[in-house]
Amino acid sequence: MNESYLSTLMQNKDYRYFRYPYLFEGDTQKKRDTIREYLFTHHYKVAQVTTDFEDYLWNNAYVRCVKKKDNQSIEWLKKSYIEQALKSIKVAHIQSQLIFKRDIKQILLLHIGVFDALMLDDLLTTFERHQIKFISLPEALQDKAYQINPNIVSKHTGGFLDQMMLAKKIQPPNFVKNFIANIPEKKINNLCR
Repeated sequence: MNESYLSTLMQNKDYRYFRYPYLFEGDTQKKRDTIREYLFTHHYKVAQVTTDFEDYLWNNAYVRCVKKKDNQSIEWLKKSYIEQALKSIKVAHIQSQLIFKRDIKQILLLHIGVFDALMLDDLLTTFERHQIKFISLPEALQDKAYQINPNIVSKHTGGFLDQMMLAKKIQPPNFVKNFIANIPEKKINNLCR
């Protein structure tokens, strides 16, 4: 890891957060435990994710549509992006209530991309209109929920709430089960080809 560089760059601020790439925490217990042991030994905190709507999917389609000057498709991309973001908030709320009987402090995953940059103001404004308050990752991780290790071993681990649902053997309602399946990935991938 780039400890010395990060330490200089962050000027004594806490930078020791780690988000598993693709949210995959290990497909064997040994792999999962070894990585966690390393992280905790080196004073890292796991940056869990509870809200993810696969925002990165919209980026390539947007670039294609700009090249084709297809404004109608660009408007659909904007609309569907915001719709999926709001659904992800609803899914996280439902899961949180089922698991913890309360709303935990949610952690949103966003990627850096041209469409994400274009949509960031609209996205944050939409969230604010829905009474979503923004807090820092360190503040969110203070929620006691994040002290729980779901200990789920899988090739496709998923976010923290998905792991907790599996760990507690809670069957998700249809809206939650269908959330990922209903992301219009096929339409996005075929748009402006």
